[in-house]
Amino acid sequence: SCCRMDTKKADILDQLCKTEFIDHENPSFFHGRIYKSVPPVPEVKWECSFKPRGDLEGPEWLTGTEYCDTELVYKDKIKKLARLIRLSEKTVIYSGAGISTAAGINQAARSGGGYSDISTDAEPTITHRALTALKENGLVDCWVQQNHDGLPQKAGYPQEDIYEIHGSWYDPSNPVVCYDGIMRSDVFSRMKNAADSADLVLVLGTSLSGLNSDQVAINPAKRSREGKSLGTVIVNLQQTAWDGVSTIRLFSETDHVFTSLLAQLGIEVKEKMMEISDNRVLVPYNANGKRSGKIRMFIDLSEGQQIRLNPDHNCQGSKQPKLVHIFGKGAQDYQVVMRKPGPGEGYVGKYLSALSAWELNIEGVPMLLGKWWLQVAERGKLDAIPVINMDPVMGCEDHEGGCDFDIDAVTARMLMEEEIEKERENRSAVSGTLIAPGIATAEAQLEEIKNEKDKIDALLEKTLKNMEKTKRLANSLEGIEDADVCNGAAACLNGGEKQNGGEKQKGGEKQKSGEKQKGEDINDDGLNILSQMTEDEQIAYALQLSMDD
Repeated sequence: SCCRMDTKKADILDQLCKTEFIDHENPSFFHGRIYKSVPPVPEVKWECSFKPRGDLEGPEWLTGTEYCDTELVYKDKIKKLARLIRLSEKTVIYSGAGISTAAGINQAARSGGGYSDISTDAEPTITHRALTALKENGLVDCWVQQNHDGLPQKAGYPQEDIYEIHGSWYDPSNPVVCYDGIMRSDVFSRMKNAADSADLVLVLGTSLSGLNSDQVAINPAKRSREGKSLGTVIVNLQQTAWDGVSTIRLFSETDHVFTSLLAQLGIEVKEKMMEISDNRVLVPYNANGKRSGKIRMFIDLSEGQQIRLNPDHNCQGSKQPKLVHIFGKGAQDYQVVMRKPGPGEGYVGKYLSALSAWELNIEGVPMLLGKWWLQVAERGKLDAIPVINMDPVMGCEDHEGGCDFDIDAVTARMLMEEEIEKERENRSAVSGTLIAPGIATAEAQLEEIKNEKDKIDALLEKTLKNMEKTKRLANSLEGIEDADVCNGAAACLNGGEKQNGGEKQKGGEKQKSGEKQKGEDINDDGLNILSQMTEDEQIAYALQLSMDD
């Protein structure tokens, strides 16, 4: 079976390598490069003579007209898509506003659909739930999300594997990015890695109108011309300027596509209930909200709790007018309110079940924190979390996996991690490249292992010295007659010694209390017991001496 799969993939890679990108005047432009013959063109669903988006440029021939594949062609494309997903080693999702219109959220592109004012109260669509099911079945690696709506997370998709490149309504450290803003550096790095390493990309509900992030769709398609990837599948009602690079081009609503795809793959969508069990959890992050190998911290989101943003937030980079005073350099105008610069501090408001989020107030600005963030923080897979308490309860993991809340242990560990973090930042500045914060945690772990190794080395050295001492003690017993040794040992074990006024009786000789024989550090009873030990027992005894020291 594995050999057959390898053969099928090799055949597809070979075809994609040989097939050039398709010009928009070629009927194959509607279907993709996987087809050797040209199927019937799709039907027009809604006709439009204007560009798909009024705010962005595009080629002269491109309009907002919506199409729909004919039934037989649609079914064939679903089968081919299912095969690609099974063959793919790393499938990446790249989605735009088109996947959320069924939830009532408006999109920037022109559409034949109506207008809606739903936003943070929206519920996940079939597409969001289906992609979550694909993730759970190991068929999706990560999701590059242009939308801000939090619908993937509401559907149960893990926050750790979703890259919200344009910001989020539910992450106050990554607010929605304006057109003249910049995305957070760590998010950009993860997006770039996805673009450069994806075997297959599913482009869903986006017009591919020239954004920097479109490289997620375009780069894998270019690699397919070299036989290095399965390329790009585009699902959208409207045409895009990049349809000619696609492996498969599907014209349909994404909910319809994923209903058919999951049936083809034999996967069921399971309903998920994400309950908030507690407002306070212990998480593996330090006081700056960065992941730690040993530091543990309580996050408390009870109403009224004082909080602050993670220092690596993107309030300045987002260029949001209402946020520029956070870590700003001077007072900022926002509508009719003058806001003083602030360090990103605030408090927790109520939990809003209708929005699936906690209400926060940061420097006078209302924000939301998605209800999934406590569980994400507990799992400890992200390099950083959005908010932390102003005066958090801190602990340090002990050797048994418990948590030690001793202030000295916590402080020492935090100082070590801060030094390593500073070194990481210095190296980033010198090299001009971003070094992931997670590396600092790994280096802290290595430093701790080195420190533990130094302790173990010192303990071993002391143990070896005590082993030599033990051997000398054992050798000193050679001059004692066997009978006396046995009698002495028996007397010791049976409690049969005679003691009188601090004197001890052994082998017919009297010895004043406090005097020592050849054995130096051990009394006669100890020598007698030691003489009965095996070599392993002597080593264990030496180790115990070292530990006691």
